[in-house]
Amino acid sequence: MLANWKDNDAWDRDLYDSDLLSGADDNALFDQVGASISFYSGHGVCDDVPNGGTTVSSCTTSSQCTGPGSGQTGPGVCTKGPNRTTGTCLYRTARQAILCSTNDGFGHFVDYSDGDVALGESTVSGAWRGAGTNGGVNFAALDISCGIRPGLEVQGMWNAFGGIHNIATVMPTTFDSDTADVPDRGPQFAARWRANPNSSIAVSWTSTLNSATGGGSCNGTTSGNHGIFGCGANWVASLAESQSWAQFLNGTESWIQNQDDGNDTFGAVYMAWIYTCNYDCNTNPITI
Repeated sequence: MLANWKDNDAWDRDLYDSDLLSGADDNALFDQVGASISFYSGHGVCDDVPNGGTTVSSCTTSSQCTGPGSGQTGPGVCTKGPNRTTGTCLYRTARQAILCSTNDGFGHFVDYSDGDVALGESTVSGAWRGAGTNGGVNFAALDISCGIRPGLEVQGMWNAFGGIHNIATVMPTTFDSDTADVPDRGPQFAARWRANPNSSIAVSWTSTLNSATGGGSCNGTTSGNHGIFGCGANWVASLAESQSWAQFLNGTESWIQNQDDGNDTFGAVYMAWIYTCNYDCNTNPITI
């Protein structure tokens, strides 16, 4: 372990790229050279909920979601899940992590959707978007509220990539669901390394949902829980120069292979993601 920062010692500047934003220092902490995995557990923002919309909240198709509210942009996405006859519109907002240190430099909010976060840039990946080559993390986990939203994956996470192999988070799939603050998401993820370091690191993250405790019912059904209040999924994505490489990183790359910077990506062309839901999201589609 390179470092373990918590409480007042965890700063918003630790996640921003030092070459893209003056005063940031991710190269010294969250994205430092030699890091294989970085894990942030804290708060996030759920500001895409329907009370911010100006027209339709209830929907039967995403084409009806045309009324984003203040700070939101369209087009929206109609999300549903089980045990509901209609869906609810969600709109695009920047995904953000929240920190609360007195040493924060950027107002406690880390916007990883809009360009000043770039993870994994190295001498192999090259300087993504001017981010230099002084990064190194290959797998980053954001254990926060509303880390990504269904149907808005590209808008939410594309710009956070800078050569990193995978970025993982928790994806609530209905407007009234949220990530639960539970103590075992990280330990359960690490347990999969101990069990089999040759297993897929991305699949290990998604399957961690099955072992996580806490949360609440999904739309009043017997499903839900597993570290989520309501309906949701453990989600992980890769962004690479080709479809085949993105899918390799996202579905095959092992914990051991994840340590190899030779697997860094060097082009933002194809994004792939996988997820595991805490309900049957094949029978009950997430978006409609």
